[in-house]
Amino acid sequence: MSQEVETGSSWPVGRCSLEVTFRDGPKDGESEQRLLEFLPEGRLIQLQPPFPAAGDWTLRDGRLSFNVFEVVLGDDLKPSVVVHVACRDASFDAAANVVEGDAKAQVYAAGDDPVATLRVSQRGEMIDNGRGE
Repeated sequence: MSQEVETGSSWPVGRCSLEVTFRDGPKDGESEQRLLEFLPEGRLIQLQPPFPAAGDWTLRDGRLSFNVFEVVLGDDLKPSVVVHVACRDASFDAAANVVEGDAKAQVYAAGDDPVATLRVSQRGEMIDNGRGE
């Protein structure tokens, strides 16, 4: 995926401390913390456990979109499911270093069809924006 950034805008490159709040399903109302690193050229990785994740991002017309694929490990430390989180059109305030938006999380086991779809909201703060700020 190519990085699409408006001329003169700041990209969300750097580390983002993200709070994910579940809006339905068995974890409705619960929150989890994630630490994402937005890398140049539209890539991102999840740095904080519980599980490894990678994905991509774009910034277009002042709106941030990103995909994260998280591999959930079972007790035997083998992959049990994959969670795809798709956040579209989140607000990105470059001056305040804040990202906020809703997302859809789909859980996949064996096969191509999701076994569950959850709504989540996300709010994050860029804690290291790569500009020394």
